[in-house]
Amino acid sequence: MEAQPKFKYLLDEHAAPLLTSLGFERRGQVFGLNGPDGWGVVNFQRDRYNTQERVKFTINLGVWSRRLARFHGVAPDRAVFPAEMDCHWRARIGEFLRGGPSLYGERGPHVIDRWWTIEWFTWRRRLGASVCAALRDHGVPQVQCRMSDAALLDLCLNGESTPHAVNPVSVCVLLHEHRGPSACKEYAERELVGAAGKPWESMFRGALNRLGVVVSQ
Repeated sequence: MEAQPKFKYLLDEHAAPLLTSLGFERRGQVFGLNGPDGWGVVNFQRDRYNTQERVKFTINLGVWSRRLARFHGVAPDRAVFPAEMDCHWRARIGEFLRGGPSLYGERGPHVIDRWWTIEWFTWRRRLGASVCAALRDHGVPQVQCRMSDAALLDLCLNGESTPHAVNPVSVCVLLHEHRGPSACKEYAERELVGAAGKPWESMFRGALNRLGVVVSQ
């Protein structure tokens, strides 16, 4: 069997049954889990240079917050789950599977990317077991533990540092919502020290004005 049909088989016969059993809905290569505060998203991303004989893919994770969507002018009560790229928190599953391999075959504890390769000789069941274990033991729990705004905020304040972690504006919105204006102001004043002169400083200050937070700087 060529690689592309094996990728479809992986989604249809392994990933989809696991994720739907955990409450996810499916749309093509993307799966969404609806929760009280927003959506959790799992997205299978194929490498752009794939062929019929060889497919490389990774798994992207995301969390989309209704509160943050409302602040940014997006309808919060959407019936269809968002794309992973529109999520407020994003990460690659490899960030929780230290040791790779990466897209380019690198391995080791420093590697925070994880790509699987499918070729004509790839054993479908072994591949399916590997992907499902990564989702069940790492990917889905990492999404679920961020699906409440309060939990997402706690992780942000405790050193969340993925390449696509929640930005300071969104942290301020969640702080204002869950811990009040004074906590938001204290955080904002610390962040503004590092934002001075940066391109996003004016955007940050504009967001604080919308929240009604007056900072001393």
